[in-house]
Amino acid sequence: MTANAIVAANKSPAAERVPEIDPALLDPFTGTYALADGRLVFVGPLLGANSVFVYYDFGTGRVGALYPSAPNVFTAGPALFVPEPTDAALAFRRHGSGMVGIEWRAPDQDPIPGARLPLRGEEVTFRNGDVTLAGTLLLPEGAGPHPAVVMIHGSGKQTRGGVRLWADYFVRRGIAALVYDKRGADASSRAGGSFEDLAHDALAGLACIRARPAIDPRRVGLWGGSQGGWIAPLGAVLAPDHVAFVVMMAGPGVSIPEQNVQNVEHSMRAAGCSAEAIAAAVEWMRAFNHLWATGEGFEQVRDGHARLRERGWADFVGPSVEKPPSHAGLRIGRFDMAYEPVPMLERVMWPVLALFGEHDTAVPPEQNAPPVQAALRRAGNPASTVRIVPRANHLGLVATDDGRLATCTHFIPEYLKTAADWILQLPSN
Repeated sequence: MTANAIVAANKSPAAERVPEIDPALLDPFTGTYALADGRLVFVGPLLGANSVFVYYDFGTGRVGALYPSAPNVFTAGPALFVPEPTDAALAFRRHGSGMVGIEWRAPDQDPIPGARLPLRGEEVTFRNGDVTLAGTLLLPEGAGPHPAVVMIHGSGKQTRGGVRLWADYFVRRGIAALVYDKRGADASSRAGGSFEDLAHDALAGLACIRARPAIDPRRVGLWGGSQGGWIAPLGAVLAPDHVAFVVMMAGPGVSIPEQNVQNVEHSMRAAGCSAEAIAAAVEWMRAFNHLWATGEGFEQVRDGHARLRERGWADFVGPSVEKPPSHAGLRIGRFDMAYEPVPMLERVMWPVLALFGEHDTAVPPEQNAPPVQAALRRAGNPASTVRIVPRANHLGLVATDDGRLATCTHFIPEYLKTAADWILQLPSN
């Protein structure tokens, strides 16, 4: 599930607003900044959301969406999508040398200057059949060879920016990262593709960077968030001689149809919806699953969504379906709807780290962590770790009591640290 879909599923009062920003405004300023008071602040897209820009303060743990205020100036409020009163303002400036500076302004405090940390990046392209993928290989300081991860997106039309927080952090810890535009997004060609197609896209990226002198070919793995948590283990099975490890962030341990139902049930329950509302939304979701698996029941799905919308429950199941799935869409849908992650995980013999958020309503840990752990145990995979991160939601933010994203105020740096520590302790075989 993408961050944009989660935002849509969180009904927000008028005082809460999701800022949709043209990425061209903030792309030049994306990165990690060192402030004069010693804090590190990352600025970039919210995980999985190309046009929702946020700051992550590693010093305080605060997170906030950025709202345009003046040229190169953005403000943030007291919670993620609560813009007022202003809690901080970030003013960016470019120097002739190409360096980017920042000024952190908080009420009743002197401005704090800072500078973006230098980051080595190399633009790359690679091919999977007739699909061309475009991305950036981010490299740590030093000649290497470095361990590396290929970053696999969650669902939706995602660009390389949607995983930059993780990539920037990995690079600062000495781990190279390949970020790329998902097929059909930005500079990559041809939208659409099954889980297997997306896995081969990631493997094409892995092959692109694996032979480079700066990369240790024995320590290149796949990182997958949300939908990418389905795809990363599949990629490891498809290329057993090339994938050294797998990191799953909120990767489901169940099929798409089951995860769809779990997401509806848990998000609506956290929001305090009635049993009647939850039952109606679940019934619609099962019909939606059936449509994409078989091509049958379009009118039921279309009309059912209209009824949910009339009763104020449609935000929890996502957008309506206005026309029957195409033949090409059904071909992909049937494959993906039938995909079961457990049999694939039972074939993964390489180290796996699976992280789940304690309060994730999209991929609830009590229903997803046990099948992942059991599958890895049956595989006889002793180098694997399944961990539930306390307080975390689907995006690695500190969850609110009602499960809403809009009023989140902090993120969980331990999520990033756990993954980097785990990768760095892996042996170089």
